[in-house]
Amino acid sequence: MFKKSKKLSFIMIGTSLFMCTSLIAAPMLKEIKAYLNPSIQYTLDGESILENTQTISYHNKNYVSIADLANALGLQVSYENNTVSLTSPKEEVVVNIPQATIKEVLTDSNQVVILPEGKEDTPAHYLILNINAKTTIKDTESAHTYTLEELKEGMTLSVEHSPMMTRSLPPQTAAYSITLLEKNEPTVITDEEIPTFTLLKNMNIVSINADANYFIIAPKGVSQEDPNNQTIIRYSKDTLMNAQSNQDISSSLQVGDLVTVKVGPVATLSIPPQMLALEITLEA
Repeated sequence: MFKKSKKLSFIMIGTSLFMCTSLIAAPMLKEIKAYLNPSIQYTLDGESILENTQTISYHNKNYVSIADLANALGLQVSYENNTVSLTSPKEEVVVNIPQATIKEVLTDSNQVVILPEGKEDTPAHYLILNINAKTTIKDTESAHTYTLEELKEGMTLSVEHSPMMTRSLPPQTAAYSITLLEKNEPTVITDEEIPTFTLLKNMNIVSINADANYFIIAPKGVSQEDPNNQTIIRYSKDTLMNAQSNQDISSSLQVGDLVTVKVGPVATLSIPPQMLALEITLEA
């Protein structure tokens, strides 16, 4: 966590500056003679501010809109019962993840799926970073700024993100900054290295939805009702049943059956994940 502070500097051409909300002479308003002074300039950390604010000179004092000044300083201002209230911003809370690995880059939705270091590689431990125009993406070796499209699966990075997260699985949060920790070169995977299937052995069938062509499985010996243990298996007319094609899969299975499922290499990031069955084998 950290708190950002800013130093205000004023460049003035003329006399000293004083702030005033309005030209009020207590106890009643009265007519005065004042002048607009366009020669006065203001800067904040070297950057010009209040460029469209009028400065009023009166009795060798200069007055500006306190609302404009408060806005430039990031303060909140309110006026009630002849009282002007200024409220300073709360400390900016930032959550830091020192190291994580990119699991997926979703350019269509401007999101990056990461796995924080030290956590088990399951979707339940993933975090989805929402990237916006204010998110900075850089590396530790140069001043190069990266685009979302340049990020690749397998890259290692550190992240600063908002403490606010959705309650979805995986949770989503706004990313403030992403820093690549090393020179990350995309890994070239040959056809021989791409897995064509995965075997899910000793799986109990938890439920069956014949109308939607899927069933839910969980490993034998674990909690069958915990979504983190479950996998949704979808099947099609091409799915083999006990090494045979054109089988009525839904009528061949029952809740509680022990099966081995050969699935494709792709799984969704949902909880439970969804996979496509290539072959289903009933165990004795």
